[in-house]
Amino acid sequence: VATPMTDQYLMSVFPKDIPWKVSKNKIEGNAAPYVCPVEGCSKTYSDPESVKRHILMGHSKSDVAKFITKNIKKEKLAVEFFGNFRLVPPFAPPDGVPTLLCPHHAPCNVKCPICIDVINARGPVPPIKFYQSAKAVIMSEEGKVAVTFDVNEFERGPLIYPRHGGKKLKYTQLKALCCDTLGHNFAAICSFYSYHELKSMGYTDWSGFGSDAIDRDNELFQETEVTWMRLEALKGSSYTLCCERDEYKKRRLMGELPQGTGKREAKFCRYTFNRVDLTPGPKRVYVDKKAKTNDKVGRMMMEAGAW
Repeated sequence: VATPMTDQYLMSVFPKDIPWKVSKNKIEGNAAPYVCPVEGCSKTYSDPESVKRHILMGHSKSDVAKFITKNIKKEKLAVEFFGNFRLVPPFAPPDGVPTLLCPHHAPCNVKCPICIDVINARGPVPPIKFYQSAKAVIMSEEGKVAVTFDVNEFERGPLIYPRHGGKKLKYTQLKALCCDTLGHNFAAICSFYSYHELKSMGYTDWSGFGSDAIDRDNELFQETEVTWMRLEALKGSSYTLCCERDEYKKRRLMGELPQGTGKREAKFCRYTFNRVDLTPGPKRVYVDKKAKTNDKVGRMMMEAGAW
């Protein structure tokens, strides 16, 4: 038991290293180490979950939005979008591009369960700005290169690494380019698969692709599913021609095939398939979007979302 000491004024005082005083200070210092990160709030909690609950229930939407905007990580890539954009919502997203939207809130409300599902879907968070083209500095096999991506170029698409790992780059078709409310840049793509990849996946209905012979080395098959990827995951550009086998052979013999990033040789694709149930899809049809924008009516239809 600590014994009081006597100072020069004959007053009884306790020494500074009293055991219960030291332990009391230790408990008070670590009782609530997690501080609310919202500016102007000094409340502390004992665990991170309590802080999250406090942010959702104790702060307004504007306070949370300011905190998110101020603390988001900047995009690693230098991206420059071109042309006018289509804002979604209130306008509809491009045709054939799946976009999760909350029917009640734009921008997202962190207290709404539908908005939370939209944020956790790893896709663009509305409001979303959709563009026709963008120039991005990406990391390709040759290092940093500046590549321009254009939604209107039907046969030219990005190169990506497979979703489930692998070092062989995949050919894709670009469906959409956008920037979401958090400042993240996304690309909507459809991947192409070779004959050997389809066979390894268990595909057997080859008769659904017509009676013509399949070029096992140069022909690709496009999936009907559209997926979102961050622009930083793109590794270059490639060409997948929409033509018949004989036309591709003729253009290859004449040396007229376009080349992508790193002089990558062009492939060709005639058919689509459903990757979920491994069934053949409709035949791939070339769509010249640039021709539709040459006239005034075409541009108006493009901006209205009809194409």
